Amino acid sequence: MTIGDTGTFTDPKDGQVYHWKVMKDGKKWMTSNYNFKSPQSVCYDHNDANATEHGRLYLWSEVKNACPPGWRIPSQNEWYKLVWAYNTDDFRAIRDHLMKGKDSGFSITHSGFWAFERGFLGIGEDSVFWTSDKGGWEQGEGKLRWCFAVTNCASCPDVPEKNKYSCRFMADE
Repeated sequence: MTIGDTGTFTDPKDGQVYHWKVMKDGKKWMTSNYNFKSPQSVCYDHNDANATEHGRLYLWSEVKNACPPGWRIPSQNEWYKLVWAYNTDDFRAIRDHLMKGKDSGFSITHSGFWAFERGFLGIGEDSVFWTSDKGGWEQGEGKLRWCFAVTNCASCPDVPEKNKYSCRFMADE
């Protein structure tokens, strides 16, 4: 595989077709958010129409088992390598290359998220993706994990596993 190669795969769990692309980091990534309907996943605002563009939002307990065969949850470091392959300034890389409609074909959309004590937040403003990394500490509401958050820059804060975020997978190597 070479950078720029594209294709599709069909998720055997539900027959949905997903596009993939070998990005500048040399890795094969899904180019849309995952949209498998698992028992506790939700569409933003419980509106099925939102799933078409934004995919579904998942608890950590579900997403770690949701990967289609041959795919996995990217680490925090893998997300950063993707961004830095386009520009070492994460804001410019995301704005100019990784958002929907830009030249990379990665197509990040601001899909929002669901916070366990606050509900749906951030559609049109934020994208938050699960990473495979365990967070740095625990707090009263449970374990924390790293996520990859996109607003006007990229960051990887600790977040509660009780929140629901989008998921993008990368191919196993």
